[in-house]
Amino acid sequence: MFNHNTKKSVAIEVDGIHHFINNGIADNYTIEHIERMEILTRAGWNIINTPYHKWYKDGWLSEEENYSFKEEIERIYAEINRVIF
Repeated sequence: MFNHNTKKSVAIEVDGIHHFINNGIADNYTIEHIERMEILTRAGWNIINTPYHKWYKDGWLSEEENYSFKEEIERIYAEINRVIF
């Protein structure tokens, strides 16, 4: 997402099961993911990470009625506004 007025941009990354230690059982990111994020941040990227388990329920994309999903969408929009405006 790019704001032409402020010239700021942001990328949103849905972190899948392999971004986490123990195949996504815990919310602890792998060292590879952390190192990659550090490299991208040093290169000037603004990235909003969102874990897959906040988007999916029982293998399907969550619906807006799901409180956790709705809360995560609101968090992402707030982060976008914070970064690019």
